[in-house]
Amino acid sequence: MTKALPDSLWKALQTGNPWWPSLIPARDDVLSWRHSLAILMRHIDPEPIFAALPSLFEKLYEQTSDEVRARLGDIDSPSLAATWYEVWLEHFDSWNDPVRQLVEQHCATSDGVALGDMLTRMSGHAFCDFVLEAYEHRMFLRRIWGEADLDATLPLASVDLSRRPFVKLASNYCRRFCAECGETSAMPEDPLGSLDWNRLGGAKLLAGDGQ
Repeated sequence: MTKALPDSLWKALQTGNPWWPSLIPARDDVLSWRHSLAILMRHIDPEPIFAALPSLFEKLYEQTSDEVRARLGDIDSPSLAATWYEVWLEHFDSWNDPVRQLVEQHCATSDGVALGDMLTRMSGHAFCDFVLEAYEHRMFLRRIWGEADLDATLPLASVDLSRRPFVKLASNYCRRFCAECGETSAMPEDPLGSLDWNRLGGAKLLAGDGQ
């Protein structure tokens, strides 16, 4: 009699993992750095992180809006939306951007500590997108279960499911800012098209600080 094989390690790492990539066709690769990161974060409770995201991003929105007004002066400038995206991205260029700081506070497990050591060498926008993807999936499930508070969730709605969560959030915030300024011209077609979502970091990502 053939002995039944146990579930694969891959399945064990995936099952119940709140950070596992959603694998939306035309958006997500079957295997990528996102799976490796999800494995490292599998024991990190996402709930306190997800709960903090709406207020965190609202502050980023306000900071971005204030900086755009300070740079342009004239809110009727034709470069209003382009400047908004430029300033928004600057938040994630820093090695200690708010999203990485938030996650690092919860890196208490052995794998989480290893992750915390790598955070400063990761791509800020790619890591933020990873966190937003997990958040988006959790909020989707909560809406199905009737548990979501729509007034307290991030504005990630989009008719294009192939768009990355980071892009959707930035686009919706930019539209909100332009509406507040009375700007009604069309948004840039693909303002974040140059961002690379397939790389989390460079060659030094897994190297120690002294290497």
